[in-house]
Order: sequence, then structure tokens, then C-alpha cells
Amino acid sequence: VEMPAPWDKAAAVHKLIIVRLLRPDKLVPAITQFVVDHMDERFIMPPLFDLPSIFEDAGDPWVPLIFILSSGADPRAALNKFAEERGMTKKMEALSLGQGMGDRAAELIRAGKQQGLWVLLQNCHLYADWMGALEKTVEDYSRDENRASLNKEFRLWLTAMPST
Repeated sequence: VEMPAPWDKAAAVHKLIIVRLLRPDKLVPAITQFVVDHMDERFIMPPLFDLPSIFEDAGDPWVPLIFILSSGADPRAALNKFAEERGMTKKMEALSLGQGMGDRAAELIRAGKQQGLWVLLQNCHLYADWMGALEKTVEDYSRDENRASLNKEFRLWLTAMPST
């Protein structure tokens, strides 16, 4: 961080404190540069979005896959392409959540568990009141005694923005 005298001789951490006090709008780029200068650039690089690896890591059909979205992000195109590669295009159902969509979402999950569908519930953050019911549903079918009844092709995909 470039600083006028006498602050130009301050330690890097002290410069960050000065930036925080005088120019909070410049703090994120200053911290980013600090990490590059004192640690390594790999600590600021976002990980690659590798859907096949994520899918394999999840492994079991009772493990939901959750996309935490950033503003403007939409994993739908990547998921559609992945579904095509896995031969699941015709067995993928998507629903954008909002008020009153809980019954439809629950029905999609029930059908998915039986028929081996990929169920994508988008915008979970828009229907926070229903998340408790979704959690109970996932807990129920994730129990050891219920896992055997799941179709092995079933996957539950969720998208949500982080809460503030």
C-alpha cells in the first residue's frame, strides 16, 4: 500500500490499520495485496468449479449438493451440461422456490427419491420459512434405515444466496 510520509515507513499491518481508519473503501484491495505480498497468490484465487469432482465427493444419493451463489452467479448451465454428460437430462426437474412452492418441492423430492430424478431447488433463500421442512425431509431420507429405499440415481441440488 502506497502511503505518504511519515506513514510510508510503517509496517504492512499498520498500513492496513491506517487504510481501515482513513479509507475503508480501499480495505479489501489492500488486504488482497497484503496476502499476495506476504503469503501467496493462491490464497486469493477462487477454487475452480469442478462439478464432476464435487459430485463424486458427495458420493451418496442422500447427500444434497448446495450451491452458495454470489451475485449474478447461476450454476444452472453447468448443471445442465453435467446432467447431459451423465445421461440425466430427461430425469432432471427444477423448481424456483418462493412463497407457496413447498408442496410442489416436497412432491418433486418424493418423486425423485422413487424414480431417480435429479431435483434442483433454486433460490432457497427466498423461501426461508420452508427450510425447516426441507431439513426434516433430508434428515428423514438420510437415516440409515431409509437409505436403502432411495433410488441410487436420485440427487437433490439446492441453490441459495448467503444470508446477510
